[in-house]
Amino acid sequence: MNNRNLALIGAGYWGKNLARNFHTFGALHTLADLSQPILDTYGAEYDGVRKTRDIDSLWADAAITCVAIAAPAVLHYRLAKAALLAGKDVFVEKPLCLDLEEARELLTCVVRAELFSAAEDQERASRLEEDLYTQGIARDQGYLPNYFERGHLRGDRGSRRRYRGVDPSADYRDAEADFEAALRIDPGARRGWAGRARVRLYQGVWLIETGKDPREKLAAAEEDASRSIELAPTYERGWRWRGGVRLYRGLWALERGQDPLPDLEASEADLSRALSLSDPSMVLDWRGRERAYRAAALGRRGKDPSAVFDSAEEDFVRRLQAEPGNTWAWTWRSTVFSERALWKLSRGEDPSADFATALQHLDRATELNPHRGEAWKHRGFIHWHRAQALEAKGDPKGSRAAY
Repeated sequence: MNNRNLALIGAGYWGKNLARNFHTFGALHTLADLSQPILDTYGAEYDGVRKTRDIDSLWADAAITCVAIAAPAVLHYRLAKAALLAGKDVFVEKPLCLDLEEARELLTCVVRAELFSAAEDQERASRLEEDLYTQGIARDQGYLPNYFERGHLRGDRGSRRRYRGVDPSADYRDAEADFEAALRIDPGARRGWAGRARVRLYQGVWLIETGKDPREKLAAAEEDASRSIELAPTYERGWRWRGGVRLYRGLWALERGQDPLPDLEASEADLSRALSLSDPSMVLDWRGRERAYRAAALGRRGKDPSAVFDSAEEDFVRRLQAEPGNTWAWTWRSTVFSERALWKLSRGEDPSADFATALQHLDRATELNPHRGEAWKHRGFIHWHRAQALEAKGDPKGSRAAY
């Protein structure tokens, strides 16, 4: 190995062992430590290695792609987070950090770093395609498909940012403006109303994800979708997006301890209508999610949700028969089993089999797409609840493993 691209932070006590090994392998680029006397202990054999007390200088150094951390444990979280956010590969000596919440945040940083690198090519292609539609609008400002397609591109880009935890508001605003421009040209354009409903729905989802009140944005989305349905009752997208609005409004109510069933039942009706009008692929994903969460809500009311859980599973089975490699379907299918596991847990029943099945589906999702952040997030959610269940059963060893 002769690729000097690694910085070691913490060159004292245990760091000396790491420094020797990394240097032997020809990987050691920089030794960093706040103590100059410690750095001075490294003799002539380390003459080709940079030595510095300025740890923050490592983050912008393009020659350093890997960082190993052997500093005092109290510094592990801060240093590892800084290195991850700078795009470095990171090795941390145990313990990873001293606080469970800090460990979870580091995991989030890892997932986001993977997503950022995976998204770069897609973003460049999206910008190039957007430029083509922008040129088309400049040539003919009355040609609606250019507004529709550019609006969809901008909305999709916003959603990709949202999946990575990055604020999508600017992209969603630009997408909304495209559909508004189309509707000024033709107020009867069903695609314009349905397209704006979709963007406003996802704006509402972002508000939910950031702990804000989504009701105003979801109401506007519902109004747009209803207008699309009025103009074209057989246009599937109007029904789909109105069903989506009602699904997320129901989920928001569920999270707040309010009654989600009216919205979830209305969502079921809309999505079933959409299914009767078109290719069922995406709509089955949405209806499967709606049924899974409606079953969870019924369980919390003391009713038996088994039949609704089964119908949700049927939707995902149909979806995956048509497209076995769809990572979103595998991810959302796991919610059927994780929610059923939580229901069983609340009844004092053994949830192990359902938790295991949920994790199998998430394993399949991450196998197909290692950058599917939602799948990794849901895995963390399941492991957390499994750990709590094992702890309640008096199994501390199993609980620690799940954590």
